[in-house]
Amino acid sequence: MITKSYISLKIKKILYFKMIIYKNQICIKSYIF
Repeated sequence: MITKSYISLKIKKILYFKMIIYKNQICIKSYIF
C-alpha cells in the first residue's frame, strides 16, 4: 500500500512537471513568433 501510493505520487509529480515544461514551451514559441 505505502509503496503503491509513493509510486503514484512520483508519477503525478513527473506528469505535473512535464505539463509545466510543455506549457512553458508553448509560451516561449508564442512569444518568439
